[in-house]
Amino acid sequence: MGRIPLIAVIIGVIAIYWAADFCLNNWTTGAAVFGGENSSIDVFFCPRQDCWGEIQQLINSSGKVECAFYAADPYIITLISGRPSHKAVIDDNNYGKVIKGIAADSGIIPVYSEGIMHNKFCIFDSRIVVTGSYNPTKADSFRNNNNLVVINSAALARNYEEKFQQLFVRGHERYSPKAAHMLKINGSLVENYFCPEDECSKNVVNKINSAKSEIYFMTFSFTDDSIGDALVRKNAEGVRVSGIFDSQQISNFSEYKKLLDAGIDVSLDSNKYLMHHKVFIIDNETVITGSFNPSANANYRNDENILIISSREIARQYFSEFNYLKTGNNTQD
Repeated sequence: MGRIPLIAVIIGVIAIYWAADFCLNNWTTGAAVFGGENSSIDVFFCPRQDCWGEIQQLINSSGKVECAFYAADPYIITLISGRPSHKAVIDDNNYGKVIKGIAADSGIIPVYSEGIMHNKFCIFDSRIVVTGSYNPTKADSFRNNNNLVVINSAALARNYEEKFQQLFVRGHERYSPKAAHMLKINGSLVENYFCPEDECSKNVVNKINSAKSEIYFMTFSFTDDSIGDALVRKNAEGVRVSGIFDSQQISNFSEYKKLLDAGIDVSLDSNKYLMHHKVFIIDNETVITGSFNPSANANYRNDENILIISSREIARQYFSEFNYLKTGNNTQD
């Protein structure tokens, strides 16, 4: 066998390096990853920022709207209804409250489920995804503390459209496990999970277990023992853990006393209405948000969604909200 020319060796090495670099930056083992699209991530914190105006602007400016809401103001439903390209699903417990005066063929249907259909997401023009803790109601807009994430990503929109079609066509959630989706969005890794299919609690615990220095959280209803136990373990390992609970959700089932007894810095919010966030901030670089309260119902019975965003800039914005609430500035008229 003759010698391989030096130039061929160099080309081969460059090709291997390029392939490895591409994999590291665009693929993640065991998941579908899409990268390279023109995308963006924006965050709004209600009521300090205008979530109400943002959701209306997106509805009014979009040719196609698909929304899954646990609850919504009738005015928002009116904006969506009556156009063939606009559709929405509402949890059956709240459907009757928002559908009055709207035609039966308006494209707005109820979802019946074992627990509740607790999602709060929209897809606009198969390109923009809106999710978070925010229900488009007057209370969540102007009284309760919430977060609204607006992500421009066709790849993420496809994931949410698939979920929306399950809800809209079947009228209830489909308990079919599916692979987790991981996407590169504006240079950040974003993980997207739906419960109960994707075991949201397990994914939250995995991220908590990976913490090296600090964990901050803001939770409306927090009764999940596995997540509470993970926080206790990380605190014992020397990781700084600090959290805010909604004062109206403290009960015998709450993780509040367990964490307090473990010496963790936990406090109750000062909003006389609701502190409605469902957020974990890990090592100032990872944010977990969505509709998922850390509870057994949310993990096993309800229809929920979460995003895990790896971005120092997004984490900085959420930490700013955490500090705002932690320092007692959270008083609403």
